Amino acid sequence: MELKSKMEQELEDLIPLESGIAGADPTASMVQPEEPPEKRGRKPGSINRHSKAAIRRLAQCGFDPIVKMVKLYEQVEKEIDALVKLRSTGTAVIKADGTTAKYSFMAHAQLLTLQQKLVGDLLRYAYARVPETLQIDAPPPTGIVINLSGTPKQDIKDITPEEED
Repeated sequence: MELKSKMEQELEDLIPLESGIAGADPTASMVQPEEPPEKRGRKPGSINRHSKAAIRRLAQCGFDPIVKMVKLYEQVEKEIDALVKLRSTGTAVIKADGTTAKYSFMAHAQLLTLQQKLVGDLLRYAYARVPETLQIDAPPPTGIVINLSGTPKQDIKDITPEEED
């Protein structure tokens, strides 16, 4: 008579064992949910992000995102010019409000990064996007013939099924 631990007994109660444990599939009695059919496009009831209503709403508010981006770019450009002047002089400048302005490598790097991002965003409006990878129509690679017969340099001809006889 075998003594089974409480854990083994609970496990047997949870998973019904059939005869021949090696061949039993514990997931055979599970029912998989049906996969939904592939649907393309927006879900019903969702809002189109690229609708004309958003453009009309911005026009009503008097907000033009491209103009604002250009103004921000110009402001960033002025800040970068001021930092370049500070770097070239190497001295701190006293502002009108009494504070001093010193050159900062981190501020300069962040402004350059912001300027590059603005240029990239504005560039999308000027030109159509070009895919990053180019499809080059190259001829398929030719096969290699390896001669394992050990005979010295003979002309090797391509063997086709008709010439095998």
